[in-house]
Amino acid sequence: MDLPQDCWELIFKSLPDERHFESISLVSHSFLSITNNLRSSLKITHQPLPLLRKLFLRFKKLKRIDLSHFHGDPDAVLHLVSLSELDLKSVNISNLRRFPLVGLRELGSKMKNLKELNCSKIQGLQDADLFAVSDCCLSLEALDISFPLYGIVDSFGVTDSGVVSLLKNRFLEYLNLEGADFLNDGSMIELSHYLSRLKSINLGYCSKLTNSTFFTLLKECPVLSEISMETTNLGVEESTTELVINPRIKSLHLARNQYLSDEFMKKVALICPNLQLLDVSGCKIITEEGIGEILKSCGEIQWLKIESCKQINSLGIKHFEVKKVMVLQLVASGINDDALITIANTCPRLLYLNLSCCKYVTTRGIKEVLEKCRALTEIDLYICPNVDANILPWMVISRPSLRRIGWPSMEDATEYQRNLLLSHGCGVSFYLDKSKRYIRS
Repeated sequence: MDLPQDCWELIFKSLPDERHFESISLVSHSFLSITNNLRSSLKITHQPLPLLRKLFLRFKKLKRIDLSHFHGDPDAVLHLVSLSELDLKSVNISNLRRFPLVGLRELGSKMKNLKELNCSKIQGLQDADLFAVSDCCLSLEALDISFPLYGIVDSFGVTDSGVVSLLKNRFLEYLNLEGADFLNDGSMIELSHYLSRLKSINLGYCSKLTNSTFFTLLKECPVLSEISMETTNLGVEESTTELVINPRIKSLHLARNQYLSDEFMKKVALICPNLQLLDVSGCKIITEEGIGEILKSCGEIQWLKIESCKQINSLGIKHFEVKKVMVLQLVASGINDDALITIANTCPRLLYLNLSCCKYVTTRGIKEVLEKCRALTEIDLYICPNVDANILPWMVISRPSLRRIGWPSMEDATEYQRNLLLSHGCGVSFYLDKSKRYIRS
C-alpha cells in the first residue's frame, strides 16, 4: 500500500469512469486527496447551491461541467462557477428549458480558456443567444448548436444571422449544426467562408442541403477531415460547384440519403482519395458499382457501413485487394455467399464483420470467411436463417482469433457448445427478440 502518489494516480486513471473515484475516496485520506485532484468532469443534476460551492472547492482541477440534466436555475450555477478559480475547457448546457444568458456572460468573462460549448436542444433558442455566445466565448474551438429550433412552434428563432455571428472572427475546428433545418445551400456557401480551420462538421437532418453544400465544403475547407450529412437531400440535383480534390477528408457519414447514387459515389472516390470511413446505410439506390469505385480509388478505407442497402449484393471488388479494410457492417444488405467469398479473398486485415439480417448468407459463405480472414475477432450473425447453429464450435476452433460471436438466440446453442467457445476465449452474444436486449454468455 506504500506506493508513491504518482503510481496511485496512474492506477486510478486507468479506471474506465471517474464515478469509481467516489468509493475509492472512502478508503483513506490519501486516496481522497488523490481522487480530488484527478477528477476532471462534474455532472450537475439537482445539487443545492451550498453543496456546489463545496464541490468546486474540493475538485480544483475540474475541466468539464455538464448541466444537460440540471433541473434548477442554470444561471445561478454558472454564476458560482464564474466565482470559482476553475479553469474550464468544456461546458454542456444542452437540453435546458431556456438559454442561461446571464450566467453564460459571467462565465465567459472569467473562463478565458473555454474551448467547447454544447448548446444542443435548448428550448426557444434565439439569434440573440448566439450573439451573446459570440461576444463572451472568444476562444471556442468546438461548438454544438444542433437542433436549434427545438421547442419552437410558431417561428424559426435561430437564423443564418445568428450562426454567422458565431463564425465571424472565430477559428472553430468542430461545428455541430444537426437539425438546423433553416439552412440551405446558399447559406452554407456563405458560412463556408468562415470555416477555414474547420476539421469536423455535422449537418445531419438539414433537409434543404444538397450536393452543392457537400462539394462547397470540400473546396472551401482545406483542413476538413470529417463530414456528417445524414438524412439530407444529397443526390437530389447535380451541383455546379467545381470539384476540388481534398486529401484531408477521412470520414463521411452520409446515411439515409434516399437519392444518393452511384454517380455521386464515383465523384467522392475521385476527390477524397484518402477516405478511411464511409457510412452510406439506408441509401437504397446505391449498388456495388458505386461501392466498388470507392474501394478501388480510396486505398485507405478501413471502415465501411452499408446497412439496409438492398441493391448491394457484393462490394464490387474482384480483381484487387482492399488491404486496409478492418470493419464491414453489412446489416440487412443484399450480400450473398459469392460476395463473402470475395471478401474472404480480398480483405486480409478484416477484424469485424456484421452480417445480421443478411438472408442470402449461408454456412458456406461463413466458412470461407473464417478460413481466409485470419485476423477476424468479431462476427455478428443475428437473424441469418440460412446459417446452421452447428457451425458454432467449428467457427471458434478454426479461427482462434475470434473473441465474440453474435448469434440469434440462446436456444440455438447448447450449454456444451457455449462452454466450449468460452474455453477457447470466445464469448457469444445472444439476441432476445421479445426484450430487444443483448446478453453475453
